[in-house]
Amino acid sequence: MASVVARARTLALADGRTLAYEEHGDPKGPVVMYFHGSPGCRIEWEAQTPPGLAERLGVRLIATDRPGLGLSDFQAKRQIKDWPNDVGHLADALAIEKFVVLGYSGGVPYALACGAFLPEKVTAVAVVSCTAPHDVPGLTDSLDPNSLRFLRLARDRPLIHRSVLRMLRVSARWTPSRFVNTVMKILPEADRAVARRPEIAAGFVRTVLESTRRGPAGATKDTELVVSPWGFDVSEVRKHVDLWQGEEDRNTSPAMGRYLAGRLPDCSARFVPGEGHVSLFVNHIDEIVRQLISQRARPQAG
Repeated sequence: MASVVARARTLALADGRTLAYEEHGDPKGPVVMYFHGSPGCRIEWEAQTPPGLAERLGVRLIATDRPGLGLSDFQAKRQIKDWPNDVGHLADALAIEKFVVLGYSGGVPYALACGAFLPEKVTAVAVVSCTAPHDVPGLTDSLDPNSLRFLRLARDRPLIHRSVLRMLRVSARWTPSRFVNTVMKILPEADRAVARRPEIAAGFVRTVLESTRRGPAGATKDTELVVSPWGFDVSEVRKHVDLWQGEEDRNTSPAMGRYLAGRLPDCSARFVPGEGHVSLFVNHIDEIVRQLISQRARPQAG
């Protein structure tokens, strides 16, 4: 079986922007579009999974950079609902007719938007470590206060959020061990255990540096959209959704997962005891992807 050698590629979009992506795995396998967290970028997949995982799973994994992150150009005044248009253009350029989408953390609303607004292309959706609309009362109550404060800065004080991101980038570049230790302080033990693995810690640092390589504006905008009203209701998602949530997650929360599970018309939800925000993804990604691609055989709702 041939495999794709991951390297950054770019696509010129109709409005003149550049969209960056990279591929992993089997070029003839079922296509999985991976949408990173916020802030994050296309290398997040490689940074949080074992080498060659996509190839072993037999999938063609395409990881993208959203606008302003990594190598993708910034898009002023964008909304979450604009993302399916970019993904559709990418699929057309790569001659991909059907695919599934996998959204992690801040990538969850973007994955759900594709499930709602690309019904002719998307066959199934998986969402992991789920954020949910912050304007729904009670959903943010159990989040870590420091994490919540940082997220809301992007919406309420974007210039300050950018300044914090600049400082984090400096720390990640010059004192990576101290940077990882600082982040670990706000994580539950399940996530700290994963972050102690040298390859995961190093991958996290690389992701932060790559996501802000063009400055913090893209990351701030991406986070602002996640914590603001999404501009669509998740009940508009007519594709099957596999939902995965760690019971110990405090970056998002089980309450957010339960809210989404209750609103999505066709959802299989799994709440995993003892897993946090990062550990759920790292420890269960094989099962998550296998379950997702198995949904291609389901009758299509639209």
